[in-house]
Amino acid sequence: MVNERSTKKFLNYDPNAPFHTFDKIKMYGKAQGETKQSILSWGCWNGNPRITVSTNIESDKVNKSGMINAAFNPETFYALLDLLEEVANSPTEITYRVDCKTTTELPEGGRSEPYIASFIMLGKDSEGKIWLSVLAENRPKIKFVFMISNFHTIHEKGKGPISEELASKLQTKATVRLLRNAYYKLVLDYKSNQGKRVRKDGESTSGEGLSVTSSNLNFDDIQM
Repeated sequence: MVNERSTKKFLNYDPNAPFHTFDKIKMYGKAQGETKQSILSWGCWNGNPRITVSTNIESDKVNKSGMINAAFNPETFYALLDLLEEVANSPTEITYRVDCKTTTELPEGGRSEPYIASFIMLGKDSEGKIWLSVLAENRPKIKFVFMISNFHTIHEKGKGPISEELASKLQTKATVRLLRNAYYKLVLDYKSNQGKRVRKDGESTSGEGLSVTSSNLNFDDIQM
């Protein structure tokens, strides 16, 4: 059962606004050698789920805050959440990759064939921690690990704090449940503005802020 009131609390709720960010659901990580935190945000653009990483790295000024976006249709996003749950339940290391593609307008008219704009990698490491990255060519590689807040510790009676592996599993599954509920209401309520992407200033736009990457990337390209 989806709690509509609790869903609306996560955002300044207007189902037909072009962009939403779930301010209460964020992840933090650091690129290798960096001291400033990068932020992973979950949001929605014109009814379609979107994951955005703000790298906050001075040398990564491709766009505002060094954003890397991964755009989804609702069904594929829910498939991603299913994969996260599968990773959480896996007894061994496992890694998945999900490509996010886009098209561009051609000078002669029409649109290009779909090409990879960014891609998601998610998995479980040798310590049992579950992680997710939003990646694009020539952009920082940042691993976001699902872990319970530093302000909370879960204890098992007679054994002390639970392991980091179990804590990561619990955090992943809780995040998946939360996101399923939040997106369910938002996606079903959304009514498109005649198929156009519209900013708050009323101007239409088409995929601005996307990072472009080549289609020949594979797991071996990622060293984390």
